[in-house]
Amino acid sequence: MVLLSRVVVQLGELPAISPQVIENLFASDMAYLEEIYMRLNSAENVRLGAICPHCGGKFEIQVSPLAQAV
Repeated sequence: MVLLSRVVVQLGELPAISPQVIENLFASDMAYLEEIYMRLNSAENVRLGAICPHCGGKFEIQVSPLAQAV
């Protein structure tokens, strides 16, 4: 819980993310955050689905593993 609360920078309109906020998430939301965290910290490139906050268009982005980031 502490680790996720330190790496999650924004959740909706919440002003701050604390371990208590993470603890109170629905199980499905917690599982989603854990999966994203694990995928981003893997040794393989990751493709994520995304939605543009301005136009609502859906697209995919490819993220390099953190270990390879420059």
